[in-house]
Amino acid sequence: MNKNINNNEKSYNWMWEFSKRVVVAIFIIYIVNYLLCWGAAFLCGMYSWTIPYIDTFVTTTNETTQIVLGGYLIKSMAENVIKTKNKKNKDDKVSEESFSNNVDIMDDGSSFDL
Repeated sequence: MNKNINNNEKSYNWMWEFSKRVVVAIFIIYIVNYLLCWGAAFLCGMYSWTIPYIDTFVTTTNETTQIVLGGYLIKSMAENVIKTKNKKNKDDKVSEESFSNNVDIMDDGSSFDL
């Protein structure tokens, strides 16, 4: 049973790390795209060149970056909500258990629940 838990944790951690890697890779591609387009615009202005379909390249890269980063932000927010909710439920259960298990002994030997 413990082995299954470790395997599930490893697969979850791998998937979590994988999504971070995808976001970082897309962001790096976006930065490289941005630099290349600035360079191409500079060269086009300097030598009166035309580069066909550069607007499609820029638009496609921008849309892809927005979709990936937006999806990752939504995923992160959902995970945080679930973690917060689970932590709150766990804290409530612990406080209820400690409250119901707490017994004080009075000076006369009788006890009462707090």
